[in-house]
Amino acid sequence: MYTNLDMFHNKKLELHVLIRISQTQPDIIGLTELNPNAACWDLCETDLTITGYTLYYDLTGQGAAH
Repeated sequence: MYTNLDMFHNKKLELHVLIRISQTQPDIIGLTELNPNAACWDLCETDLTITGYTLYYDLTGQGAAH
């Protein structure tokens, strides 16, 4: 499963619902564009963690998380 999540905070619940209702659990979930250019918040590991998945991330620049 792959999605561009510009403004992740607004779409986090939607992503979790899509994972839950999926007929087959995705093996890999790729997320890009987690922060918009003018973000007024900082993402952290707990924001990105999804139960049952290993998290690999890099928040050093716009669109850098993977």
